[in-house]
Amino acid sequence: PTTSGLTAQRLQETTSQNQCLARFFSVLDGATQVGIVRVKYLVTQVGTVGKSTTVYATYQPFQRKAFYTRGRFWVFYSDGLYMVYSTSVDGVTWTNPTVVRPCLSGDCFSVWFDGVYVHYAYAYDSPIYYRRGTPNADGTVSWNGEQTVSTLYNKANFPFVSVDSNGYVWIGYRETHPGLYYYPHVIKSGSNDGTWGTTPSGFPYQLKGFPTDTNYWRVSIIPLTVGKMLALYTCLLYTSDAADE
Repeated sequence: PTTSGLTAQRLQETTSQNQCLARFFSVLDGATQVGIVRVKYLVTQVGTVGKSTTVYATYQPFQRKAFYTRGRFWVFYSDGLYMVYSTSVDGVTWTNPTVVRPCLSGDCFSVWFDGVYVHYAYAYDSPIYYRRGTPNADGTVSWNGEQTVSTLYNKANFPFVSVDSNGYVWIGYRETHPGLYYYPHVIKSGSNDGTWGTTPSGFPYQLKGFPTDTNYWRVSIIPLTVGKMLALYTCLLYTSDAADE
């Protein structure tokens, strides 16, 4: 069927040598469903990126861990002891992991590729550790020195790093306050040259006005335009109604 210029059609790739993975999705025009499309994706080869002794190698889902540049796929993860990365030119054959820093679990860090540089933020009930590097065509990274970013109580966890349109670094995170109360926060760098600089006045900024005794705050900081950022934060509250905020 065709509605408002949207055409639902059956797309198919077949081969006698390979299996096909079928997915179904709806083509939507606003809130109106106008067609169902069945798409078959050709599955060729699958490669193993690396091995880890923790089940949280790439945890948590809201934190970014991968990107593509310089003709390579880049995947960062925890091998159970360290933050490491592997690269691939075809998505099948991957390099041996390169160690970046100690890291027991994937939820302790996130990465962000801004089109030129890769950035990471690491925290585990600690200050935030930030670093910028340049990905190279041979699969190496030319790193600047790691920077220590002080937070309100230096009890940060679950960092999410991103970069605004002016090159300044923003990190969203959960901070543990005295009494084991938790708040979502965001902090911004004072420099855009690969060093953190002096944290600007007004940061760290607390996103939520009242405390919770649940540690499930998570924060994502999304770049917009002209230096603006969108902060998305959520928490699973264990109350009688158990709701997401």
